[in-house]
Amino acid sequence: MICIDYPDEYLKSVRVTICHHDGTYVVQSICFTTNQNCYGPFGKTKYGSVYASDHIRGMIVGFHGYASTYLNAIGVYPCSSMSRITMPRDAGPWGAGGGKPWDDGIFSTIKQIRVHEGELNVNLDDKDEYLIGISGFYGPVKGSDGLEAIASISFHTNKKTHGPFGDERGGGYTCYSSTTCPGKVVGFHGRSNGFLSAIGVHMEYF
Repeated sequence: MICIDYPDEYLKSVRVTICHHDGTYVVQSICFTTNQNCYGPFGKTKYGSVYASDHIRGMIVGFHGYASTYLNAIGVYPCSSMSRITMPRDAGPWGAGGGKPWDDGIFSTIKQIRVHEGELNVNLDDKDEYLIGISGFYGPVKGSDGLEAIASISFHTNKKTHGPFGDERGGGYTCYSSTTCPGKVVGFHGRSNGFLSAIGVHMEYF
């Protein structure tokens, strides 16, 4: 694992070695360079062609590429203005106590959410539509000896509300909402106990 001490340290370039292996091209080694340190190389560097992102100005804020059994290719997302980078902050999770923590990570934009309530998909189809918050209820799960979990959830965008999905409850159930502060949802986290016991969001606040 590489830990970069942002904002004092940031990623400037990536250098990889590509070689032919098992009938395809694969990334054989990789090296990360920041404004303060060089991390790597990781992997074998003796053979192969070298490619680098040294021409990029500013900082690297993400990666893309493709892979099969091996990592076949990797690219970077640059950002020319460091002053515009905002660090997402966690809100929540809301729901029952206990359960195993989970985190889906942070993304630039969320365009689809799969809800396992009849295998429903929430698609943010509009060009400028983005997720701004969630809301719903949590409480006892029927027939589970007092076990509590998320009972319903709605997804709020800057244009409309998707849902609610699940059961909208009344007495004995507690409502939750992340929509009190304006911002953009860029990821989810929470806890699981066999059910979805709690859910929170990663936010970029406006």
